Amino acid sequence: MSRLKVVVIFAFLLAMGAGVAVGVVGARLPESREHRSWLADELNLTPQQSEQMKAIWQEAGKNRQRDWDRRHQFEKDRTDAVVSMLTTEQKAKYDAILADYQAKIQEMNRQRDEAFQQAVTKTKELLTPEQRVKFEALQKQREQRGPGGASHRGGPGTQPAGDHAAGDHAGGDRAGGDHIGMVR
Repeated sequence: MSRLKVVVIFAFLLAMGAGVAVGVVGARLPESREHRSWLADELNLTPQQSEQMKAIWQEAGKNRQRDWDRRHQFEKDRTDAVVSMLTTEQKAKYDAILADYQAKIQEMNRQRDEAFQQAVTKTKELLTPEQRVKFEALQKQREQRGPGGASHRGGPGTQPAGDHAAGDHAGGDRAGGDHIGMVR
């Protein structure tokens, strides 16, 4: 194999690993609160300051989904370009690497989901009946908002890491999503 191909494959795998790392870190970013941010609590902001802060950070994050989609397209374009340089044998090896990666991520997600469900069960067991009803209502609200819980992530208008509301387990399938797909 030529040195250029080795360098390109190494660079591709390095970039892919960096993308996974960014996805994992992004999945663990704090979720926002409905009424007041952690920063508003820490700085003891007035309600007017809180609203202004919320507007600032909503504006800063308004293109987040568009940028996420663009990032995935860039990753796909990069993958397609690298794969086009591979021989049939190299593509088969690449497929095997991807299949192994996806199986590991799937198992990790299964374990995470199982641990989360156990934590939910244990939480419900320690709550009073009234608390349990409220807890289940909060879980339902989170589920209705979709993966990741709240619609706003990151920035000063959000909770600090580790302060997730019940029913929200960070990660979703971001780290293991099949955004690249198998090589054909």
